[in-house]
Amino acid sequence: MKSIHVEEIAEQHRPVIADVCMLFSKQAKCKVETRIRWWKLTNQTQRVLCEKITTAGLPDPYGPIDSTCNAAASTILKCARDTLEETKGGKRGDRAAWFWDEELQRVAKAKKDAYKACQKIMSPETLAEYKLKKKEAKREVARARSAAMDELYKKLDSLQADKYVFRSVRARHKASLDLSEVRAVKDEEGNVLRDPVAVKQRWRTYFSQLLNEEFPRKKRVVTAPTAGPVQPWTIEEVRKVVKKMKVGKATGPDGVPVEVWKSLGEPGLQWLTKFLNNIARSARIPKAWRDSIIVPIFKSKGDVMDCANYRGIKLIEHTMKIYERLVDMRLRDVAEIASDQFGFVPERSTIDAIFIARQVMEKYREKNKPCHIEFLDLEKAYDRLPRTVLWEVIRERGIPEYMVKMIQDMYEGATARVRTVHGTTSKFTIAVGVHQGSALSPFLFIMTLHTVLKHPLEGPPFTLLYADDVALFADSRAELQPKVQKWQLALADSGPKVQKWQLALAES
Repeated sequence: MKSIHVEEIAEQHRPVIADVCMLFSKQAKCKVETRIRWWKLTNQTQRVLCEKITTAGLPDPYGPIDSTCNAAASTILKCARDTLEETKGGKRGDRAAWFWDEELQRVAKAKKDAYKACQKIMSPETLAEYKLKKKEAKREVARARSAAMDELYKKLDSLQADKYVFRSVRARHKASLDLSEVRAVKDEEGNVLRDPVAVKQRWRTYFSQLLNEEFPRKKRVVTAPTAGPVQPWTIEEVRKVVKKMKVGKATGPDGVPVEVWKSLGEPGLQWLTKFLNNIARSARIPKAWRDSIIVPIFKSKGDVMDCANYRGIKLIEHTMKIYERLVDMRLRDVAEIASDQFGFVPERSTIDAIFIARQVMEKYREKNKPCHIEFLDLEKAYDRLPRTVLWEVIRERGIPEYMVKMIQDMYEGATARVRTVHGTTSKFTIAVGVHQGSALSPFLFIMTLHTVLKHPLEGPPFTLLYADDVALFADSRAELQPKVQKWQLALADSGPKVQKWQLALAES
């Protein structure tokens, strides 16, 4: 350490220079696996990928199911890596601007190369080249931003404006949260775990217990199976399902997204239809489809280190989701859902339920009478739905036995792994509940709920449901109490329970 005498500073004030050694904590890196750049699948790359897959050739769709599934996934992934390349993995960085495209990437790289050349050899020529590239990059960024904003304004003027507004608000709210990753969790006794191995084991233990615990219930009357021939899937049904599925969604363990089947066109749909019919005839899905990855999503309430405040979403194979949607389509043609259920039913939504609730309250106000509403929620409704009850309900609704066998096979031998910031845990079996994130689970759940609640259901406007969220209407509190008791008794016979801490009463 030394002081420096400077004339401009008063005699009693002198600059001090010191060499200080400081030990900074090493920033922990989040383990990110390499991924294929599916977001680069444009019209041009789609044609290239389709040509490569066609040249390599998909296996015989009528061959052994497991080997056919593995060979098809291997061929698709190999061609995709050659066409789209992979990310490097390592630490997860910030995403590029939402309006970023290939042209901006090229211009930004040219500006960066010009900057490096200018730093290496400082001359009027290199400096002028860098300034030119910088202006060009700035101009292209402004052009891309303006084009993206124009497209956004067009969407806001469309009939789907509300969807885009709420999506933008949710994205902004999520970006404002000071929660990027949670590296420590609490055990069952409330002790904080920081060791990566202990954290992974805690996540595995929590979900293993959650997805393998049933509520006590009574035995239901067994219904005789409904016989019927196996109805093969048609290419029109497969085309409709593939077209309906959204792109840009997280893939399952095999890494093959639905974008591949959309890109392969008619030949791909023909191969997929034959392969899915082969599975339907044997009533045995591929072994790879039985595995899934659970991603814990914070519910934005409660302690961030408490595992109970996370919702586990399962990442399932996209090809299996196509198979599930085909089964879902057939089930909806046979099973009818009550009119008071507004969740996961075509041409019904929360808007209808909210409108009915408002109309009921307005009518009560017109008559100058109090309106009492009680809101119920079911405890771990999806995760702890007994599967034996599910099979009994499906047979009770008159579903053909071959479809019952197909659905049972989807849940037989199901396993899962939990993806954490410290890596992925080992596998564990799942024996209870329906899959969170499955395309078939919502309809299976509401069909089961409607069957076990035939007597307590009064129909709208006195009973409104959205999946497992329930609203009961009555003229007084005394009238509400027996309604709630009926619900509790009916649900207790089949497994689900009403969460007492989420009972709420509203009066108008």
